[in-house]
Amino acid sequence: MTLRAQAIIVLAIVAVGAGVSAKPLLAQETAPSPQPLRVTTRLVQIAVLVQDKQGNPVTGLTKDDFVLLDGKKNQEIQLFSVDTNQTLPGAEQPLPPGTYTNEIEQGGVPSNLTVILMDSFNTAYLDQAYARNQIVKLLLTIRPQDRVALYALGSRLRVLHEFTSNASSLLEALMKFKSERAPDRDNGDTGPTNLFNQQLVQLAQDAGIDENQAFAVDHGHLTAEALRMIANHVGSLPGRKNLVWVSGSFPFSLETNNPQRTPSGQKIPFPTEVELVTRALNDANMAIYPVDARGLVDPGLTGTGVNIMGKVDTSSFGAMQILARRTGGRAYYNTNAIMGSIRQAIDDSSVAYELGFYPAGVKWDGSFHAIHVKVKRADVHVQAREGYFALPEPPSTPETRLAMISEIARSPMQATGVRMRAEIAPVLSLGQRSLEITLSVDAQQLGFQRESEHWKGLVDVAFVQLDAREQFIDKFTLSFHLALSTAEREEMLRRGFFFTREFPILSNTTELRVIVRDDGNGKIGSVHIPLASAFLDKTN
Repeated sequence: MTLRAQAIIVLAIVAVGAGVSAKPLLAQETAPSPQPLRVTTRLVQIAVLVQDKQGNPVTGLTKDDFVLLDGKKNQEIQLFSVDTNQTLPGAEQPLPPGTYTNEIEQGGVPSNLTVILMDSFNTAYLDQAYARNQIVKLLLTIRPQDRVALYALGSRLRVLHEFTSNASSLLEALMKFKSERAPDRDNGDTGPTNLFNQQLVQLAQDAGIDENQAFAVDHGHLTAEALRMIANHVGSLPGRKNLVWVSGSFPFSLETNNPQRTPSGQKIPFPTEVELVTRALNDANMAIYPVDARGLVDPGLTGTGVNIMGKVDTSSFGAMQILARRTGGRAYYNTNAIMGSIRQAIDDSSVAYELGFYPAGVKWDGSFHAIHVKVKRADVHVQAREGYFALPEPPSTPETRLAMISEIARSPMQATGVRMRAEIAPVLSLGQRSLEITLSVDAQQLGFQRESEHWKGLVDVAFVQLDAREQFIDKFTLSFHLALSTAEREEMLRRGFFFTREFPILSNTTELRVIVRDDGNGKIGSVHIPLASAFLDKTN
């Protein structure tokens, strides 16, 4: 049976399972229509912190207490809510055996969360030890109303511990993690990052580009990808999130608007790394708090953080400030109070006001729009992100969709933009391992587009198999072209988007990653399914 025939059969299964006629789906699969015209109506959300002169949160404000300006134009606040660090009622119910989901546990979790990212990828080894010591001291101050997660960026991005207020478990996870030396082009390391650097340097030399510049670009790109992975991971959680990024350098260019132009001089709306990171963090309602792991550097010494002239290297301070301002956080540098900086970031969001508006008459050309939030009260300090990039949606082509799926597939963290659930049933017959998977997605998350008498949609599903070294060894993708009547769409919204499929699992596969991307709104989700013990109780 051909791959195309298999895809058509699965589409029929989806249609029947969701109570939808298979006919329009099959017609759409065999003769895809042109890409639908998208209506550019986007919600811009801003998390706002309001504090009094003593730095205490101001409570009890309403929508009428705020003034929101996009540039100089007053905007109607169309969405308003208040987030606090008070724990929520309820507890997580355990999943049935063989069931996996990408929904982060939220039972009893407040809506304001903090991720501490220890970055050894961009931090000298000696500075790592000092920063780690400060984080240990900070974890000893965790309170019941705090919810902290601990991640690490080294040779790869790692989740050391997800959100908790249990200081003991956080400290235990930190103690188990061994610090890594910052990647070095000359240390003989043959790991994937170093090999990629060597290839990049060779390409740079061939193109006549300085290899130091190429190395910096490499660090910037890989760091930006890690930050986007974190944003994708926590994006579905409600409320304002903090990302405390403890690093010895912040490898982003200070260029905040893409300088490229067409031959006629028109700006090309192609975002820089700063813009992509800023957009991902803002979409996830996540404020970044860069913390310089070098602490206070003595300008009379040479070494880490100091250039050959004996002056403090402040080249990354500008990038820290830009990322903080454009996401609503704060930058901390040239200070030994690393522990206090992290504590302040956690305390900042004890009360946050969420404002939302739909920009009218905006050209989505990649330009930056300044936002100003005012409060109709005297003697208060307002902290909010300073604006947003009016970035156009990336073109929906097979290549761009595959690139987005590939980035999510590489992430060690599950993406939560599309929440989903997978139920697996291992099958072993004549020595051949197979897996029956039932995948279900709440169709309320899908961005259908109205075209004439039908509601159109496009959902990509990818199945990626990894070995014990987390290397890709197989992948399989399906594209579901949906064309539904109003009644069919309502039925799918009620029952969900789901299907069941059985396919072979390679003998050296230890993990299966399932990725779902909705083309209507660009959101993406993934679920990781460990397979090391899935077949142990099966016999021939």
